[in-house]
Amino acid sequence: MGTRRKIVEAIRALAQTKAPEELTFADVARLAGVHWTTVRRHVGSREALRKLASESQPPRGTEHLDTRARLLLAAARLTEKKGFQTTSLDEVAAEAGLTKGAIYWHFASKHDLLLELMHQTIRQEMQGRPSEVSAIMAADDPVQALAAWLEKELPDQDSPAAIAALFVECSVHPDSQVREKLREIVREVIQQTTELVQALQARGDITGLDPRVVSVYLQAVLNGLMLNWLIDPERIRPALWSRQLAELILYGLQPGGRK
Repeated sequence: MGTRRKIVEAIRALAQTKAPEELTFADVARLAGVHWTTVRRHVGSREALRKLASESQPPRGTEHLDTRARLLLAAARLTEKKGFQTTSLDEVAAEAGLTKGAIYWHFASKHDLLLELMHQTIRQEMQGRPSEVSAIMAADDPVQALAAWLEKELPDQDSPAAIAALFVECSVHPDSQVREKLREIVREVIQQTTELVQALQARGDITGLDPRVVSVYLQAVLNGLMLNWLIDPERIRPALWSRQLAELILYGLQPGGRK
């Protein structure tokens, strides 16, 4: 799990027990294990921090959400340190300061827990996608703006492999419920990306190809980079190739790009 994801998970966990206006960069930094200036760099202003916290607060009457958030944060910490294959539910419970029974109250299995961790991380990231894409397209140099975004989001040699490995294992897992949960996550991402592509097409920013095809293409590029990096992280360095990847993506989607 990268730095931004750790920060987002920390905000989500703290939002279960603190009001948004009470949350500080220092609170998030302590829980995420980073310096407070790192939190500010990734989140932005205090207002942006409070907005993220507000979006993460549980609805009233859901008394188990605090325990659930603690379990997810504990799982995130452990999978970052040692990978999900060697992380046991006993370790997750101990890291969260809870019993193993608390895990089964909320999750059917270890894969159920880890898929939920991945799902929540992706949902949080997708909430910010429209504003990120708008900023990229409005930049004086959209290619450089996209390259900077890719450099932050794509894995490099020092990135943990937990999320990528979880994606691969769950796609071929013998339990059909695990595979179905993964399908739900992928479908949700494709749908939200399709809606974003439609908005860009309506503004004339990108080509008028079938928005669902464009969405699947973009996800395939990002997922393919992740998988290739997972197989050979020493030679495949997507984050270092961000400028060239940005050119390939943007030039391929420019209106009138087809001859």
